Amino acid sequence: MSELFIHVPAALFPDRVDFLLTRRLQPEVACQDANIATLDMNQLADSASALAAAGLKTVLHAPFVDFLPGASDFRGRQMTISLLEQTLILAERIKAGKIVFHPGLIANASGHETDDWLARSYVLWSNYMSWAKINNCIFCIENIYETSPTPLLDLITAINSPYFGHVFDIGHWNIFSGEPLTTWLGAIGPYIHHLHLHDNRGHMDEHLAIGLGTVPFDQLFTWLDDSDTAPSITLENHNRLALDQSLGMLARTLTNDKYQ
Repeated sequence: MSELFIHVPAALFPDRVDFLLTRRLQPEVACQDANIATLDMNQLADSASALAAAGLKTVLHAPFVDFLPGASDFRGRQMTISLLEQTLILAERIKAGKIVFHPGLIANASGHETDDWLARSYVLWSNYMSWAKINNCIFCIENIYETSPTPLLDLITAINSPYFGHVFDIGHWNIFSGEPLTTWLGAIGPYIHHLHLHDNRGHMDEHLAIGLGTVPFDQLFTWLDDSDTAPSITLENHNRLALDQSLGMLARTLTNDKYQ
C-alpha cells in the first residue's frame, strides 16, 4: 500500500531503515516524546533519503509537549512558534509530505476557551500556509480530547486551504468522543487527509493491534469504501507483534481498490 505508514520514533528512525527497506514500509517519524532540538537532523535526512531512493515516503509527527497553538501568554506562544519552526526544518530535511500536529485544545474546554483557542490558532496557522504550499506539505490536525469534531472543523474551514486538514485518530475517538463514528466522519470526512489506526478498550490509549479492542473498524472501513477520498494511514502500534497483527488484519479486511 503506497499510502500506508507505520509509527517509528524519531530517535530510532536511523536504526529502523534496514527493517523498513526490507519490509517496504514507510515511517511516520514520531517526535512526540523527543526533544526535537537534540535530534540529529543530518542523520534523519540521510535515513529518509535512503528510503526515498527505494520509492518510499515519510510522514512527520510534530512534538506536542509545550505545543499550544492557542496559547494566550507570550511564553507559550514563543515556545509553540519555536517548536513549529524546528518541525518545519525537519520536515524539509526528510521531505515529509504530511505533518501531524496536536491541536493544543484542553480537555473539556468551555465555549469561551474553545473560541479563544480557535481565534489564536487561526492566526498562528495562517502564517504558515505559504510554507505548506511551497513545500507541498499538508498540515494535519489530530483529534485528541475533543468530544466532537466541531472545533477542528471550525479551524479547518476558517483556514480554508488544501494544505490544512484533519488526521482522524480512531483510538482517541474511541476514548473521548461523545458522538457516533458515523456522525464524526459525516461531519469532517471531506477534510480527512490521514488516519491513525490502533485499538483500545475505550478507557486508555493502549495502541493495541487492530481487532483486539472495542474500536468499530468495520464502520471505518465501510466509510472508506463509500468515500470519494482515500486518506493515507499510519498504524500507530508501538511494538513489532502488534504491528504485524495490524498489517495482517488490514490485508484481510481493507480490500478497497484505492489502497492497492
